[in-house]
Amino acid sequence: MYEYSGKCSCGEVQVKLSLPKTLSNYSPRVCDCDFCKLQKLEYLSDPHGQITLSNQFQLKCYKQSSGQASFLRSPLCQTFLLTTYTHKNNRLASLNATVLEQYCELQPPTTISPKLLSSTDKVNRWQQLWSKLLTLS
Repeated sequence: MYEYSGKCSCGEVQVKLSLPKTLSNYSPRVCDCDFCKLQKLEYLSDPHGQITLSNQFQLKCYKQSSGQASFLRSPLCQTFLLTTYTHKNNRLASLNATVLEQYCELQPPTTISPKLLSSTDKVNRWQQLWSKLLTLS
């Protein structure tokens, strides 16, 4: 596994991303919904990867669109860190790639349009693409 690190703007929330391939093999996904475009979010995950968060403060949680996923951000600097979904006690996540220190190693982003998917199709897609969220402290 290859490990990459990142943090929110103020540095209070640290993130570790473990991937089976180097970052140069990945293209972050850019959602075309108004919310994600406004926040300039770029999502990165691998179903064989893992995301670990380390923080002292309770992260702020937001629900958008279908309300199935949770968008987590730093309570201090308001940086969006990741989107999560829990299914049968498994917590899955897609990281906001822009918080990675090694962001420049990624391929150019690819635009996606999840708003065209049904709620069931969204969940199926997340289960196929998102990484395991190991800890949330």
